Parts: sequence; C-alpha cells; structure tokens
Amino acid sequence: MENFMDSEWTRRAGRAGDTYRKHAWPRSPFPDRVKTVKTFVNLSEAGFASSLLEASGIPALLADEQSFLMLPGPATGGIRLQVEDQDFERAMQVLAGGPDAPTTLRAPASAEAPEDKGKIPVGLFVAVLVALAFLGFAIHQWTEQRRVARSQSDVHTYEKDNNHDGKPDYFATYRNGRIWKVEVDRNFDGKIDKWEFFDSEGRPERLECDENYDGQPDLWYFYANGSVQRSEQDTDFNGQPDWFGYFEGGILVRADCRPNGSKIVVRRLIYEHTILREEWVDEDQDGKFDYKILHDPFGATSARIPIAP
Repeated sequence: MENFMDSEWTRRAGRAGDTYRKHAWPRSPFPDRVKTVKTFVNLSEAGFASSLLEASGIPALLADEQSFLMLPGPATGGIRLQVEDQDFERAMQVLAGGPDAPTTLRAPASAEAPEDKGKIPVGLFVAVLVALAFLGFAIHQWTEQRRVARSQSDVHTYEKDNNHDGKPDYFATYRNGRIWKVEVDRNFDGKIDKWEFFDSEGRPERLECDENYDGQPDLWYFYANGSVQRSEQDTDFNGQPDWFGYFEGGILVRADCRPNGSKIVVRRLIYEHTILREEWVDEDQDGKFDYKILHDPFGATSARIPIAP
C-alpha cells in the first residue's frame, strides 16, 4: 500500500503546510476530552499531518509546539497531534489512507436496544382496559334499566272498599305476579295507617302501623323468611321507640322498655306461650334490676321480690 506521505494527498496537504502555525482550535474553551493521534519528532511532518486532518474537516491541534521550538526534540517528547475524542477514529483512518479513506460507522454506545416487537405498549394496554371497563359499565346500566322497566310495566294495584262508602280503603300492589305491598285505611278517614311489605317470594318482610292516626307509623314488626323476629313501638308518640319486642318461632317471649332511646332497660316483661309470667323492674335506672313481680295465668300478681345484685 502506498504511504500517504508520498502520495497525492501528501502533495495536496503540503501546499497548506506553511500555514499550520496559524491553525487554532475551533472551539473555546479548550476541549476537555482530546486524544493524541500521533506524536512527531519533526515539526514539518507534524504540520503536514495537521493540515491533512484540517483538509478532511477534522479540527486538529499541535500540542507542545512551543516547547519543541525552544528545546531539543528528545527533551520535549515530540509534538503531539491531538483531536477531539469524537474525531479520533476518523483521524486515524485519514492519516492511514488519506482524506478519502472509508469511514467505519458504529452505533453510539448509548443507543438503546430496540424494543421487543411482541411487546404491547403500556399506553395501548391502559386504553384497552379503560374501554373494557366503560363497556362493562354501559352494559350493566342498560341491563338495569331494562330490568326496572320490565318490573314497572308489570306492577298492578287492586283496590277494595271494605266499608262500602264508595271510597277504596284497601290497596294491594302486585309486582311480577307476586304481592309486594298492602296499604290499609283502618279507620276510614281517607289516610293510610297500615303498611305491609313483602319480599320477592311474597312473604312478609315489614309491617308498619299508625296507632294514633297522625299519619306517621309508631309500631313496627320485622320479619325474616316470613316469620316475625322483633318489634318496636313508640308508645308516647315522640318519634322514638321505647318498647322492643323479641320473638322466637313467631311468638313473643320478651319485651324491654328503653324510653327515649336509652340503652338502660327499666322494665322487662317475660312471656310463656304469649302469657305474661314475670316482670322485672329497674326502679332507680342504674342498669341493674331491683325487683321482679310474678304473674299467674289468670292475671294475679305476687308481691315484689327483691333481686340480689
């Protein structure tokens, strides 16, 4: 291979060799990352190589030039031809083969590896999830609306006039062919004072009564599987229940008096086969029963029997 120092590139660069002392680093301040391409012991060869790099578009710098001129060559270690780090490989190629030397391109070290072709982008995945959730919600809403529309279209109310005054006082509402609600005007004043509600199987679920006919319920019965479980009653009509009944097998076994929302039972009635047998009393309302009274099946009562603390 012909050495570039004897080639046409040498002669071309030589014409610019006299001007190497005028070359200055094109960037300021002085670059932090430079590499030495070659070290020369001859100033002409160093200027020649620098001009060759400049002709190839590669900024170059001759380091230690002033020291070389003032001291003998061996004392300075020679003249270093330096280029920026990013131009180092191209400079080596130019010095070896001339300005038209082929350039070997390498991918930057920091280049990221291409993503897997089979990988689903996160944004697309989230968008699909949101779309599916919205679709599910829309289907649920549509189904619920249809269900309500069907149930409302299959609601029928039947009326009855029990006292034959020409005004209905009994209203039975059926939904989907099953009894759902019954409303009764017991005193025939034109106002409902009894409400019965039924579950989806047509069994009693709740009963409400207005005992003082003021338009507000004050007696409640609660059912489970068609059997009454407990009751509440507001006997002083102040809006707060004060008697609480408890049932077993649909039969009343106990009733507690807790007036005005109190948690203290001031009076307890105990029943056997729906007959009152015992009455327990907390007279000082300290949360402890003070005495009890026994009842026989004929209604006779015993004297007060103290209850030990």
